Amino acid sequence: MKQRSVSVIITNSEDKFLLQLRKQEDMKALGGWNILGGKIEEGESPKEAVIRKTMEEAGIILKDIEFLDKFDYGDLEEHIFCARFDGKVDKSCLKEGEDMRFFDRNEIKNTKLALNVNETLEKFFRRQER
Repeated sequence: MKQRSVSVIITNSEDKFLLQLRKQEDMKALGGWNILGGKIEEGESPKEAVIRKTMEEAGIILKDIEFLDKFDYGDLEEHIFCARFDGKVDKSCLKEGEDMRFFDRNEIKNTKLALNVNETLEKFFRRQER
């Protein structure tokens, strides 16, 4: 059975992107910066999973969530969403990981990102440029 997961690209009004620094032990992230997300639970829709995971990981309640794409990685199906959040974020909000902050597009280019995050962000950038 295919594992199902979600990720959400969260931007603010300054067009910066919210990333979470995962712990070194997190093998998928390999200690890199990642977008928020995780596993879809039994009976849960992808959108419900995004809302739950952002609350669990960062204490953030998202409202205007938009579906971006679905990636198929063989044994993993990942649903990608995007959302806007202009609230304050810092380590005090963090419930998982080591750090969390907003990055601009140039900073992201020089930042160690987790597995598959570059591909996900590139798809988002291409969509924004249309």
